[in-house]
Amino acid sequence: MQTRTSQSTTRSGQKKHPPSIVIVGASSAIAAAIISHYLTNTDLTIIAFSQSDLTQVYRDDRVTTVQLDYTAVAIQ
Repeated sequence: MQTRTSQSTTRSGQKKHPPSIVIVGASSAIAAAIISHYLTNTDLTIIAFSQSDLTQVYRDDRVTTVQLDYTAVAIQ
């Protein structure tokens, strides 16, 4: 499966906010696989909520973690 990046702009020429994928209640294995797949696509922001701590599965400079009731992982 291949992904393409696109640079979307608004009518005023400003860059649109990148699309997001939100994963709720995903297992860390599934979320890590999806995040790994889309890491090369810089137009996507991925936010995953999992009961597991995804930082144990996935480490990258582009990963930001926020400790909540669930672990939130965002890639920008």
